[in-house]
Amino acid sequence: YADRHIDNKVERTRERPLTSGQVTEGEALILFAVLALCAFALVLTLNRLTILLSLGGVFLAASYPFMKRYTNLPQAYLGAAFGWAVPMAFAAQTGELDSRLWWLFLATLIWALIYDTMYAMVDREDDLKIGVKSSAILFGAYDRMVIGILQLSMLAVLLQAGQRFGLGAYYHASLGMASALMLYHQWLIRRRDRASCFKAFLHNHWIGLVILLGIVLFPMAWCRYLCPLGVSLWPFSVVGGLRLTRNETTCTSCGACDRACPQAILVSQKPEVRSGECTLCFECTEVCPEPDVLEFRLGRRGR
Repeated sequence: YADRHIDNKVERTRERPLTSGQVTEGEALILFAVLALCAFALVLTLNRLTILLSLGGVFLAASYPFMKRYTNLPQAYLGAAFGWAVPMAFAAQTGELDSRLWWLFLATLIWALIYDTMYAMVDREDDLKIGVKSSAILFGAYDRMVIGILQLSMLAVLLQAGQRFGLGAYYHASLGMASALMLYHQWLIRRRDRASCFKAFLHNHWIGLVILLGIVLFPMAWCRYLCPLGVSLWPFSVVGGLRLTRNETTCTSCGACDRACPQAILVSQKPEVRSGECTLCFECTEVCPEPDVLEFRLGRRGR
């Protein structure tokens, strides 16, 4: 809606529904209001901290479309808007803001700056004609070099995040795969033609996928389906009452178990971890410096 008088001057966007007249301005505003109310209704089911953070998310999302009129880096602002989901997710899940989450927020911001600059390279000629600002215009002839620096920065930040969260070999392998994809994107944008830059922009979702695999799916597959103990014990966690319990009296809350958990469960902050969360990999019990603090028990739920 904010770009309705700009999109008709840009080749890529002139056929969008609002610009082409398929949708009226009133209809667009009604849809926006309905979706905003639905989103707010969902947020209201969460805790107070998440609700407060959502106000910042609303401001970032609503103000972003106007940033290309005032700043040469609207892509960075978009990254902040997208990245705001990180503190909100942590708040919703744990009720607090772990300092480590800001590494993920920063990585998300840099990633958006990377792929949206590729996106802006598609429209650069049109944007110059109509006076719209973008990172592609700001970087000019150095666009590929700056994108390369940002790609290296993103990998470095993700590496730091992995160290903070205790992620291991699977995660590091996923970063290696992501770096290979980044090289491919550099090859795609080497001539700066519109079709290839747009293809590189679209192809960035594969980077998110391989990093997701490294964080969640590969470790989960090992713990649940490949590790002999996981295969034999995980069904009890789901169907029965097998659970990990923590002795709060003797626990020193050193956080070693949190860092070792491949599911990123904050074991040191819970009296017990039940089915659906724990994959029974026993990593936490291996690294715990205190004996008998963590142990698995079989019993009926709710006891």
